[in-house]
Formats: sequence, C-alpha cells, structure tokens
Amino acid sequence: MDFVNQSIAQITELLRSMTPSARLIAVLLLVAIGVSLAYLFRVQTSAGDEYLFGGQTFNMRELANMDLAFSKAGLRGSRIEGLRMLVPRSQKDAYLKAIQENDSMPDLLTSFTDKAIGKDSPWTSREQRSRNFKNATEKELSQIIRKMRDIDEAQVVYDESEGGGLHRVRERTALAAVRAKGNRALGDEEVNAIREAIRGSLTGLKPGNISVLDMNSGITHSGPDPNRPQGGNDNIYLTSMRLYERSYKSKILERLVPMYPGIAVGVSVELDPELYQTTYSTDFKGKPVAVDRKTLEKETPMAMANNGGRPGTFPNAIGNSSQQVAAASATERATETRTEERLINSQQRLESQKAGLVPKTVKASIDVPMSYLTKVWREANPKADKDTAPAEDDLKKLEADARKRIDAAMVGVLPQTKGADGSSLVSISFSPDLTPEPLAQPSMAETATTWLAGNWQSIGMIGLGLVALLFLKGLAKPAPADAAAGPSAAGEASAAASGPQLKVVSPPEDSEADAAKSARQKRSFRGTGPNLRSELTELVKEDPETAANILRNWIGDVA
Repeated sequence: MDFVNQSIAQITELLRSMTPSARLIAVLLLVAIGVSLAYLFRVQTSAGDEYLFGGQTFNMRELANMDLAFSKAGLRGSRIEGLRMLVPRSQKDAYLKAIQENDSMPDLLTSFTDKAIGKDSPWTSREQRSRNFKNATEKELSQIIRKMRDIDEAQVVYDESEGGGLHRVRERTALAAVRAKGNRALGDEEVNAIREAIRGSLTGLKPGNISVLDMNSGITHSGPDPNRPQGGNDNIYLTSMRLYERSYKSKILERLVPMYPGIAVGVSVELDPELYQTTYSTDFKGKPVAVDRKTLEKETPMAMANNGGRPGTFPNAIGNSSQQVAAASATERATETRTEERLINSQQRLESQKAGLVPKTVKASIDVPMSYLTKVWREANPKADKDTAPAEDDLKKLEADARKRIDAAMVGVLPQTKGADGSSLVSISFSPDLTPEPLAQPSMAETATTWLAGNWQSIGMIGLGLVALLFLKGLAKPAPADAAAGPSAAGEASAAASGPQLKVVSPPEDSEADAAKSARQKRSFRGTGPNLRSELTELVKEDPETAANILRNWIGDVA
C-alpha cells in the first residue's frame, strides 16, 4: 500500500512540476499509447480473421459477387485466399448481412426453384410464370454442373418451340457453356456426364439437341445425329475404345506403381466392330408326340337295284315306268370316318446374344525410370560409395529381372499378353531420369517486402507507441536548475530530492566575499555520507556561527 501511495505522490508531484501545455501533451500521448495497444491486441490478435461458411471454396463468379456486396456495404477488411473468402471475425455478422441484402449468396445455399415459386402471385400470368420457371431451371442446371469436380464455371440455356399441326409437338434445344479449372479441355466422360444431366432434367429433350461448349478450348461437342457423320464423342466405337484404354491403364498403374514408382503407362485397344451378335439354335430330342388330333365322319347316300321281279316282257319292258323303277330300287347311306394327328419331336430352342465392341487386342507400353534400377542396386550393395554408378552388366541383369516380373504381373491384368503370331503385347522400356530445374527461391529483399506489406500497420502502431513513450519520458525529466539561481539553488534542489538533509542557512549578505564564503562552506559540508561528524567538526572550527545555524535548523526539522 505504501508503494501505491508513494507512486501516486510521485505522479502528482510530477504533474505539478509540469507546465499546462506539457500536461496536455502528456495526456494526449497516453491516450495515443492506449489506442495503439488496443488496436494491436484487440483487433489484430483477439479478433483475427475467419473464413466464411466454414472455409467453403467458391468459384470466381461467387467470389466476385461477394466482393461487390462488401464494397456496396462499405466493408474493406475482406480478402480472397485461394478460392475462399477471409473476413474479420469481429465483423462477420456485417459481412453475412451484406451478402444476404445484395442477393450474393453462394450457389450451394441457393434454391432458384424455391425463389421462382415464391415470386408467384394470383396476378402472375401463365406466360410470366413459365418464364420464371424456365430461368430457375437454367440456374439450377448451371449450379449442378458447377458442383462437378474440376469444373470452374458453367452456364446452361435452353429453348423450346411448338411444332405445327394438331398435336403441336414441342422441340427443345439446350446449350451448356462450361469452363474447367485451369486451362485444360473437357474430357469425354465430363462431356457425356454434362449431356446426360441436362437430358435427365428436361423432358422431351433429344440427345442430338444438346451441345456442350468447352470455353477453354473453344470446341463445341454436339449431340449424336443420325444424319451427320459420326466423329469424336458421337462415334460410339471411339468412345468405347477410350473407356477401355482408361480402364486398362488404371488397372496397370494400380498393379505396378507400388513396385515401380514413377512408371509411365500407355494402352492401345482394338475393338470388335460388331455392335452386338444374337445366335438362335434348336435341338430335337426323344420320340414324336401328338400335340393335335382330329376325327372326321362323312355319310354318303347310295342307290341299289331290286334283286327279284316278275319275269316277262310286259312287266319288265312295256309296262315299266318310273314309279315302278323307283319302287323297285332301294337307298342306303355309307359312313366314312377319318382321324388326323399332328406330331412334333421334343425340341430345345436356345438364344444367345454377345456384347459388341469388346476388346480384341490390348497392347501396353510401360516405361520404368532408371532410378529404380539404381536404387535396387544400391540396396543390394550398401557398402558402395554414393558417387559410384552401377556397372552396365549389373543394370542389364536388373532390367531382365524387371521385365520378367512385369510380364508375370500383366497376366492377371490384360486379357492376353501374346498375339496371334506369338509376339509380346507388352512393351517395356527403361529411360533415364531428367533432373528438374530447381525452383527459384525468393530473395531476402522480396521476403522482407512481402512481410512489410502484410505487417506495416502493426509496425507503424508499435513505432508510434515507442515515440510516444520516449517523448513522455523526456517530459517527465525534472527541469535543470536555473543558472541565475546560483549554486545555492542547485544544492537546495538536490537536497529536496534526496529527503531530509542538513541544510546550510546563512544570513543574507550582499558582499561578494560573503557569498563566496557561503558557497565554499556549502561545498565543503555535504550533510550526507559516513563522514558527517568529521565534516561538522571542520565546519565548527572554520565557522562556528554557520555550524550553530545548521544544528539549529536540523533539530527544528526533526522536532
């Protein structure tokens, strides 16, 4: 507590000794120091920066929209790092509010269909509702494609027209303008995936009416059209061949990379040009079996002559008449029965269909770096010097061993490793490694400039605080004794600063001799130190009156 009281007393005495202007400057410097420390530790350290939406990455369009929203709101503390947005943590709410107010929310948080439905009202016309839904569908498709891996930007537009006639069939066409990340061109799989995504979202859209524009290469991939010669992605043979090549290459790398790091693989596939093949076969077995039987009956009338009669000419010739003949004849009906059967043998019908465009020949080219052989040789010869290169014979043996192992590994990966003529379908080569040029390291000046550019505010605040402290220290120093006050004033000031001391009080004298004498006495008598007794004795001998005054004042101060 005494230390606190003494400190307060010293500060109070220091302020009293200053002039009003010095006091004002000291207060302002203290305020500047406090503001500087608050800025350094509260804003720079305590608050820090934070990535928006948990460090989610955005495309350049989304970042530009958010940056524009921040500019409209007067927020200047954001910066883009990679594909993420970094803002001050203490102002995060203000930045999120600016994004929402300016309708700049990222696509991953936006549902354009919901927005279009929310705009509907009882006074919205059917045509306007159709246009809103069409616009929302285009934005939704664009958003879906942008979320694909390695896709930076995408824009989808489609149009539809009504045909003539009674049915008024609608025909739709669509265009997707896509830019991949970097400067690379779109791959075949990406183009097909984009085309299928659009076709699955728009009902009645034919594959031939979908076009994909690669904005990096400037190539437009049109859909398949039976009236147009097929080529590129429209050619089913080339598409299947590339898929097979990519599949076999992936299998080879997966099999060999763990054993041979740094290998390069190329695959060439020849396909069977038939799209598909169907085979039918019938096999007859066992005895015939009746599968259908019919019985037919037919009656036929027959007239027969009478067996007897009266003999003579008259009854048989002259007196004969039709009635007599009819009476003399008899009628009978004959019945005919016929049975028909349809017999078939037991049979088995087989139908088989083979997939088309299957690989007929698969050739692989494998390149192994020489550094692998050198590494194997050094592991086998650990005592060899680092600068010693393996002999040519040793390298040939290692190459032969590597060829055998690779050929054995390809048996389970490729459908065949030997051609019809017995030649190998796997080509293995060994190439020397090329040492890449070392990356240029930034110079000391560039590093220092970059560091200063990122920390100049902190450095400026620290410098301002140091200058304020130095200036305040200079103001806190006691003012030098006035030369016009003479040595006595200086002595009194030093005595007052050191606490209770013996004071030399001499009667006022106007003569220069008395002043010189008094000054000599004060110089000879310090009033402090271990030789106080001897000094007082000498003073009594030289000037008893002065000594008596000193003792009187001393006793009075103690009392």
